[in-house]
Amino acid sequence: MASSTRRRTLLWLGLPAALIIAWLLDWGSCCPGSNDEAAIRGLLEQAEQLAEKHAVGDLLELATNDFTVSPRGKNRREVKHILFWAFKRYGNFSLYSPRASLEIDPEGQTADATVHYLLVKSKKNMPDLESLADDPEAWLARASEMANLFRVKLHLCKTDDGWLFASAVFQCFRGTGFK
Repeated sequence: MASSTRRRTLLWLGLPAALIIAWLLDWGSCCPGSNDEAAIRGLLEQAEQLAEKHAVGDLLELATNDFTVSPRGKNRREVKHILFWAFKRYGNFSLYSPRASLEIDPEGQTADATVHYLLVKSKKNMPDLESLADDPEAWLARASEMANLFRVKLHLCKTDDGWLFASAVFQCFRGTGFK
C-alpha cells in the first residue's frame, strides 16, 4: 500500500510540474527574441518581394530616414536613384537566397543580418536552390555560376512600429570571392 500511495503522490506532484514546464516552454517560444527573429525574417522576405516588383518607394519605407548604403556611403535619396537605375538595367528578375544569418543584440534593439542573394533575370531557368537553403556554402558554390551573386550585410533597428533597415553593405561576387 505504501508503494501505491507514493506513486499517487508522485503522480499528483508530477502532473502540475509537467504542466508548469509545458507552460514555460510555450511562453519561451513567444518571448521577444523569437518574435524579433520572426519579424526580421518577415521584413527580409517583404523586401525581397518588393525588389522583385521594382517597388522602390515601398522598399524604402522599410528603412530608417537616415538609411545608408555602402560602399560609398549613399544616403536614402541617392539609394532611391540607384534602385531605379538597377531595376531598369536588370528588368524583371527573381531573387533567391539561403536563410539569412541573424544576430539580435541582447537588449533586442538592434540586429545584424547577412544575406546572400542570387539575382536571376526572369527568362533564365534555374535549378531548384530551395534544397540548399540551410547550407550557405553549397548554395554559394552552385549559385555563383548561374547569375549575379551579392552579399548584403544589414544593420536593423527596432522602432515602435517594428524593425527597419538602418544600413546596408553590398558586396558583389567576382569569381574569387566577394569584393
